[in-house]
Amino acid sequence: MNKRNLKNFKPLPEAIKEIFFISGLEERQKLAAYWEKKFSQAAKHACLDKLVNGRLEIKVDSSAWLQQVSLLKPEIKEELNKKIKKNLIKEIIVKAGA
Repeated sequence: MNKRNLKNFKPLPEAIKEIFFISGLEERQKLAAYWEKKFSQAAKHACLDKLVNGRLEIKVDSSAWLQQVSLLKPEIKEELNKKIKKNLIKEIIVKAGA
């Protein structure tokens, strides 16, 4: 490979950051970290499972926490969207089975 072809390559840290940004992984990492910090009590019993097409699924470990987290859905949605400065989360689904 000659030097001219190397001009098209980015440094590895920059390329990795770009991949994270394009795939949304950077936002997901921010959401997960903020979830643990902001909703620490709930985070002991619930985990962010997946985020697809604006639908965030949260899995909880008991029916009591299913009810509790369900009541927090509006606050969770607002806080997480505010953290990433986007209206990424449109709907929250809470399921038992964490």
